Amino acid sequence: RRITTQDIVNHLKYVSEQEKINIEEDALFTIAKNAAGGMRDSLSLLDQLSVLSGAKAITADDVNTLLGRLSFDTLKQLADFIVKSDAEGGIEYIEKIYNNGNEPSQILTNLLAYLKNLLIIKNCQKEDLLIDLTLLSKPQIDDIKTQIKDLETHQITFLIEKTSYYIKEVKNTTNQHLWLEIAIIDLANLTQNTTLADLQERITRLEMGEVAELPQRTYNVSAPTISTPKPQEKIEIKEEKIKEEPKEIKKEVA
Repeated sequence: RRITTQDIVNHLKYVSEQEKINIEEDALFTIAKNAAGGMRDSLSLLDQLSVLSGAKAITADDVNTLLGRLSFDTLKQLADFIVKSDAEGGIEYIEKIYNNGNEPSQILTNLLAYLKNLLIIKNCQKEDLLIDLTLLSKPQIDDIKTQIKDLETHQITFLIEKTSYYIKEVKNTTNQHLWLEIAIIDLANLTQNTTLADLQERITRLEMGEVAELPQRTYNVSAPTISTPKPQEKIEIKEEKIKEEPKEIKKEVA
């Protein structure tokens, strides 16, 4: 069975104290989340990070850098541009992320995981369950709740589907940076769709056979003149009798 995230954090904290590793608790939490319930993987990652220990504590960003992952704050900021339909801001921000050495497929894959957490938090209320499913801390979950308060479930689903599509496109193209920009622009425009309530109202109207009100216009159209056809006259065909000429009777000469 998998070990809970909190149990891993507690054990990593104990090891860090014994080995004099200067590391923040958020970093330990990040290690535990990425271990996916494996204590051995957690200890191995902590061992790799121990070389960074010094006067400055090891942070969650250091863990993400080692794992090749974007930090929560980076993904939250990127998602903010998407949720607010700010394509220009999203493009500008994605350039900073890309120029820091992050690959397009890595950026979109991390974004997909973040969007998955948005969907879970939107549809689950139990705090303990949210922590277990998203592997996020309570302050991070609260930040996401604020971020998605005006976002509908179907919109998050669309974002997930589109992100999955662009991950495949990026992996199969030679110009990954181009497709990364296209993906961010497309994602940032999806949230302008009609809200779910409006869609349901339209569907209800269609089911009831109602027609949307259109602006009335006046058309001057003259009625076509229809002429009544005259009854056909009967044409009498007179048959002329052909008089037969009397046949000549030839008398035989005896």
